Amino acid sequence: MDIRQLGPDDAHAYRELRIEASGDPAFASNPTVEAAISVDLLKQVLGASTPGEILGAFDNGELLGMVGLGSSEMSERGTLFGLFVTQARRSCGVGRALVRALVSKVSSEPAISSLELLVDASNTAAISLYRTEGFRAEKPDASPLRMSRAV
Repeated sequence: MDIRQLGPDDAHAYRELRIEASGDPAFASNPTVEAAISVDLLKQVLGASTPGEILGAFDNGELLGMVGLGSSEMSERGTLFGLFVTQARRSCGVGRALVRALVSKVSSEPAISSLELLVDASNTAAISLYRTEGFRAEKPDASPLRMSRAV
């Protein structure tokens, strides 16, 4: 498995994965919205020089999963968002590898000292993954659950 930053050449596969993800209740979108987003727009987004980025996990050229990093020059906190692994490759370590790759990347950026994320409190599999990767709930009774970790 290869994990790397997505670029404009990955726009078609990224769009297809986003459409699949939008059918998952844990993902904050819907298939109609995602299907309306053009490949050309995603090429622009993936090619833009913005503070954030999207990492993708590939196996033999197939995009298996994704995770995003959002950041701001006004904050020392980065935001992990949009972690999704295609249904066929869940429970195979793809999500864990994506989280670890993102944490490793952020660790080399001195402007970011911590990562945060939001996760639905009922998504026990995701919460378990995040906890094993060092994330802790800031307010354990909240939903969505805000988790963070130092990097």
